[in-house]
Amino acid sequence: MKRTIKLRSITEAKDFVALVSQFPEKMQLCGDETMVDAKSIMGLFCFDLAKPILLQIDADEERGREICQALGSFIEGRDKEELS
Repeated sequence: MKRTIKLRSITEAKDFVALVSQFPEKMQLCGDETMVDAKSIMGLFCFDLAKPILLQIDADEERGREICQALGSFIEGRDKEELS
């Protein structure tokens, strides 16, 4: 499952990493030529936080939706509409 996220500050970035770290599923942040562990604060800072970032969640559909619900405040745009 892939979703677009937006982190508006360093505090949000820290909160995002803390939240995704609570899940055992593998999650990655993907850029044009970069893919990093979503649970790594250092990896996260490879990205420009002013731009949306693609989050890839390795989980089945049901579990992916549960994770997305938990991450709702970070999910951006059309992906956020699907959570409703």
